Amino acid sequence: MIAIAIAVALGAALVQFRVIEMGREADSDRWQASQDSTRARRTPTVQGPLSGSSIAILVGHWSKEDAVQDIGAICEENGVATHTELQANQRVADIVIPRLEGLGARVTRLYELDERLNGLSVNLALSLHADSCIDATGYKAANLPTSLTREAEQDFIACLRNWYEHHTGLPWHAYSITEDMIRYHMHAKVAGRTPSVILEMGFMGGDQELLFDRPEIVADGIVDSIRCFLTPTDMPPLPEPSS
Repeated sequence: MIAIAIAVALGAALVQFRVIEMGREADSDRWQASQDSTRARRTPTVQGPLSGSSIAILVGHWSKEDAVQDIGAICEENGVATHTELQANQRVADIVIPRLEGLGARVTRLYELDERLNGLSVNLALSLHADSCIDATGYKAANLPTSLTREAEQDFIACLRNWYEHHTGLPWHAYSITEDMIRYHMHAKVAGRTPSVILEMGFMGGDQELLFDRPEIVADGIVDSIRCFLTPTDMPPLPEPSS
């Protein structure tokens, strides 16, 4: 009887141990499934030259749906707005973002005053804008001179000076870089190690046809500039200028 009782007790203990182990295994499986799901959400479905890179594209003057919309600079004809800066910014962003995602990057599209800017940690934060409706042509970019990532930001601007100019044919318009661009709010909001640059893609007056009728050319220049900055060894040499 004693032997039987011991055997029964041992059997019960083994069953209880196995139940505990099964519970641990189930918890482990659930934890692993959760980790796999999290990684799946973070990992782009497309693998490409920008895989592992995170980029924020801020669409200048774009507001939340429940906010009063700021349309930025305006071109008018007989007192009626014909073109707005917001339209130019959105058209280009609508092309740039899926192209970057197609290259494997994780891209966040941001409002002008997006709360997600606060402490944002990405490989590059880029704000897209278009300049006023005057008879001028050219583009420019600016960063915060006291930025912790000033060298990286200057590297990106150097890429713009090469690739953006190559695709768009626009000249660098340095003398119209304003204090508002240099002290742009995004620069102070993102994480200290996030390179932050504001790009004025062109003038809505002199560069209107490019900005509104050929935004894919502008997007080519932006995407290749980002690739030049993030994956410089994967970029081909710039074509020689035509004579």
